[in-house]
Amino acid sequence: MEKELINEIITEILQDQQNQALSLINKIADSSMRSRVIETIKHQTKGSPSLIAVKYYDFLFTDNHIRLYKSFQHSLEKANQNLQNNFTENKSLLAELEKCYKEIFNNIYNSVELYKEALDLIENTIHTTLQLPIFDNFIKNCIIKTEESYRFLINTPNIKKLAHLQDKSILDSAWNIMEVQKSLLEHYMKTHGNLTLEYPTIDLETYRCVYQPMAISDIINLNNSRSNVINTRLLIHERELTYQEDTVLIKDSLDSGDQLLFQKKYNEAYDQYHQTKEIAKELNLNRWIFWSSYKIVVNCYTQLSELYEMHGKNKSNNLFEKQQATFYNLLINAEEIANYLLEEHSWYLEYNFDYEMQDFYIKHSKLTLETLINTCSVTTNFSQKSNKPIIEYLSYNVSIINKLLSNLVAHNIEDIQLDLLGTNSVTYNVQELLAHYSQKLTYLDQITSSNKISETKEPSTQKDKSASWEQKISNERIAEKMASLSL
Repeated sequence: MEKELINEIITEILQDQQNQALSLINKIADSSMRSRVIETIKHQTKGSPSLIAVKYYDFLFTDNHIRLYKSFQHSLEKANQNLQNNFTENKSLLAELEKCYKEIFNNIYNSVELYKEALDLIENTIHTTLQLPIFDNFIKNCIIKTEESYRFLINTPNIKKLAHLQDKSILDSAWNIMEVQKSLLEHYMKTHGNLTLEYPTIDLETYRCVYQPMAISDIINLNNSRSNVINTRLLIHERELTYQEDTVLIKDSLDSGDQLLFQKKYNEAYDQYHQTKEIAKELNLNRWIFWSSYKIVVNCYTQLSELYEMHGKNKSNNLFEKQQATFYNLLINAEEIANYLLEEHSWYLEYNFDYEMQDFYIKHSKLTLETLINTCSVTTNFSQKSNKPIIEYLSYNVSIINKLLSNLVAHNIEDIQLDLLGTNSVTYNVQELLAHYSQKLTYLDQITSSNKISETKEPSTQKDKSASWEQKISNERIAEKMASLSL
């Protein structure tokens, strides 16, 4: 019976009756029997003339794609059910959801393997045959179906704690798809030139493929851009895996710093965090450099906040002068945080499986913003003895605030809630806040420039006392300007 069914399916394929062939294979309920039928048809491609092999591959691609789409839709249904249950433990539902994800990845893996085989066929087919309409349509379908597989992969509602998936498994599959797509596009461009294809994207409301015209050259550029991003992300994962034992030690070291911070041993905590960061820098583990920097910022700000509470009513006690190193340590590390968040955003693919990463960037931009704006307030509240270091500190501080706000803009965040000193939690418009602090940075730069000009004037012929008096007046003017900053 199985043999007759296979012969019937093959007959329909060769007679260009693909729908009938698909209908026959979809009636097979036994999964193992279905797999055997598929393997037999795949075997038929070996040794068949190119124009016959194309028909088999068309059938295999379409069948695989139908199963991919069904498993994708099924996973959406299960994921939505789980969301409605607020992620409560429902073992049967979780098991079904995990099964859906496995089916998606299995189908995508099978697709990529089929595309690789088809690529071998294309590469070994003479140029004149490639120009025939049947091959033209075949290569176009390969390109489109490859892109659809990529879209399904990247847009999978990947809830890692449910599906037990790692980013790397997605990135590996995406990389394989990009490699196949690159070769397909190059062959098509060489054979047919820079034509226009109806290229698929995913409608994120319906999760259905929609198509828009794109030139082959534009698709190649898109593919290259994606490959660069995916490659960078994979390299980061591989480096982390290479130094797995070191990362365990780094994590333990940061935990030790946390214990010192809880005990209010701020200087010892700083030393612990700083030492950890230096180790992470030696190994070029950017994620752990970020975490060490972040811990230092929290440590410095906690210490400054405590001192501010103690001396807040006594403004003659210049906290900035006494804790200048703490202020600068906070800023140096805050800048590393801002640079990390901005750099990582350039490797962000903006798809579902990256949402967790996006949330991370937004959260830590917000927390670091609060810290920097509050330290601005602390500094300006002790600005009666304003001098060059304070101006430079504030300018540095505000430039980092602008970087963090730019990161939020890059993530299309319109509003943000900030808990600032002297206020309850307030919602701010990000674009307006960025404009505000850009203006403040320009103003601070002007103050710095005018101060430098006064310093470079020819030395006064008057006594030192007069020069000191002039400097005092200059500092008072700076203090007045700073008071108007409203940082």
